Amino acid sequence: MSNENFRIVIKSGNVFDSLSGAIKEDHTIVIIGNKIAWCGSDSAFDKEPNDEIMDATGKTILPGMIDCHVHLQATATPQYERKYLRTTRGMVHYYALRNAQNHLIHGFTCIRDCGGYPDWGPSLRRIFDDGTIAGPRLLVANLGIAQWGNQEAIGPLEVLEYERQLSEVKTGVDGVKHAVRDRKHSGADFIKTLTTGGVLHGMGSKVGTSLFLDEELSAIVEEAHRLRMHVACHAHGREGIYKAVMAGIDTIEHGSYIDEETAELMIQKGLYLIPTQIAGLSLAKPEILKQLPPEVAKKTKTVVSAVMKNHKIAFNKGVRFAIGTDAGT
Repeated sequence: MSNENFRIVIKSGNVFDSLSGAIKEDHTIVIIGNKIAWCGSDSAFDKEPNDEIMDATGKTILPGMIDCHVHLQATATPQYERKYLRTTRGMVHYYALRNAQNHLIHGFTCIRDCGGYPDWGPSLRRIFDDGTIAGPRLLVANLGIAQWGNQEAIGPLEVLEYERQLSEVKTGVDGVKHAVRDRKHSGADFIKTLTTGGVLHGMGSKVGTSLFLDEELSAIVEEAHRLRMHVACHAHGREGIYKAVMAGIDTIEHGSYIDEETAELMIQKGLYLIPTQIAGLSLAKPEILKQLPPEVAKKTKTVVSAVMKNHKIAFNKGVRFAIGTDAGT
């Protein structure tokens, strides 16, 4: 046990052991700073004079949960296009802070932000890490690496031109390697890229479209891993998922049209699927669908109807899954 002057002690609770699946009754947890320093039975606990005791008798204590796919700057409204056009860059800092703290309140002590405007992510991470404001542990991708011309961006021409200046990535191996280094320099913890279009991005964004050349995807992975960063890839359509898996991308985000062949490859390579099912199921509610642009509503219903079946195939095959809500969409 530590001799630190101040410890938070959660005493006499029933601790859920996520490794064994068992509930360990009458256990105590000792926290020093932002780390769990000790956990054991009440009988083995030695109280120190300056301990702050929290009595958890009769209560169950869970480990902090991890959400592997969020967008903290987003507002989770069906009127996202209107909201997008009325939101200034400065406002996204406050949305991100509010959303991160909401995650913490609901038991998520670590969250992975899968892309947004640059700058706010690394800054918010540092503010949480040094204890200035309470918040979860953050992993941030900052600005994603997207193939320019993929029809993901929405808005009037002036907005699209701003997005181009902000996020355009040069074609080819050298271009994407430079983009990886740029994200590293900006403070990103990992790389987020895309190999297909999206569901919520309008008529021109097709989930079956395959983005990036094979050599570009391989270069992204090679450079990110060299810099000790992992790579996450937004991929809905089968071809885009397959190309991401073949390139060795570490996590497949969404994976709506995964098939048996691709699932087997993921198992061989030890890759993870972040299914984000709750986002699609929430969007597919009738009261939400009627607020979406018609082409987006149609695409949402089509994709959601395929997701559950395809994810079940992957799960039964033995693909590794991790929690990801896509909170913010």
